[in-house]
Amino acid sequence: MNYFSHSGQDYFVHALMNHMSSCSEQNQYHFLDLGANDGISNSSTFSLEKRGWIGLLVEPNTELILKLVKNRSSLFVNAAVSDKSGMSILRTSKIA
Repeated sequence: MNYFSHSGQDYFVHALMNHMSSCSEQNQYHFLDLGANDGISNSSTFSLEKRGWIGLLVEPNTELILKLVKNRSSLFVNAAVSDKSGMSILRTSKIA
């Protein structure tokens, strides 16, 4: 199995879920990915999706959404998440 996250988060989750699967009959897992990027680069959830997990990808950058849709099969939302309510201006960098 390939892992894609920046610091091994997806490997840790796989190890934990493998242990939990042996203790439980329920095998359907879900994830929420905030700041999903292109869906693969530094992704903590790409390998989970490949293992059958169901998730929601949240990415505010419209340039990355096009890549995200191409790279992933999970549902996605073109939005940002904040600890403040209301509307805000999101400044992004050009994607190479």
